[in-house]
Amino acid sequence: MSGLSGQVDSRSKLVGLNKTVRAYAVFSQSGSHTITGSFNVSTVDDGGSGKSDINFIVPMRNADYVVTVNHAEDTSSYGNYGVGSRVSVHRDPARQTGKCFLACTIDNSGGYQDMETVDVIVCGD
Repeated sequence: MSGLSGQVDSRSKLVGLNKTVRAYAVFSQSGSHTITGSFNVSTVDDGGSGKSDINFIVPMRNADYVVTVNHAEDTSSYGNYGVGSRVSVHRDPARQTGKCFLACTIDNSGGYQDMETVDVIVCGD
C-alpha cells in the first residue's frame, strides 16, 4: 500500500500519516452482545433494543474521534446488509474518551432494533 507513512504506537493500527485505527469490533446486538473480533474494545454493553455502548480498553486521546459503522439485519447469505436501515453514533449521552454509543433502526419502523452483525471502526489521533 504505497503512500502510507507515519508512526505506530502501542494502541493503534497504522492507516496513514498520523491517522490511526484506535479500536474496532465485530459483534451481534442479538442476545448477549457477543464480540467475535476486536482491537482495543473490552466489552459492548446492551443499551436497550438496537442500542450499544462500545467500551475502550485504552481511552481515546480526546472525544473528537471518528466512528464508522456497518451492520446486517439478518444472518442469511447476502442478506439485508443495512438496506432500508440506519445506524447513528450518538452525542447524547455525550461521546466520551472511554466509550461511544450507537443505535440501529430500520426506516419507518418506529423504534430501534437489534442487528445480527455490527462492525465498528474508530479512528483518531
